[in-house]
Amino acid sequence: MNKHLTRLATFLAAGFMMAGSASGGVLEGTRTIHLTTEDGNAIAIAEIAFTPGDDAISYKIDWADDVFADHFLSMRPFKCLESAAKHWCRVPYP
Repeated sequence: MNKHLTRLATFLAAGFMMAGSASGGVLEGTRTIHLTTEDGNAIAIAEIAFTPGDDAISYKIDWADDVFADHFLSMRPFKCLESAAKHWCRVPYP
């Protein structure tokens, strides 16, 4: 996974976890992760599933591969969201 998307996913997961603990409830279930374009359109790029445990909450990200285009950069396969201004890419490791 691309370093920036990894940071984004970690940031989102942490935000969801803080929101869950701030409201006093247990964070669980599935949420959709969106990126918003400059013109305000939301693109669903993944779902994140939270599973509460005894002393921690785990999460799993399921990427929406159909919204990403295939690219081959720096001798590795990447999945990228394309726009005229920039590409948001991730390395699709299992």
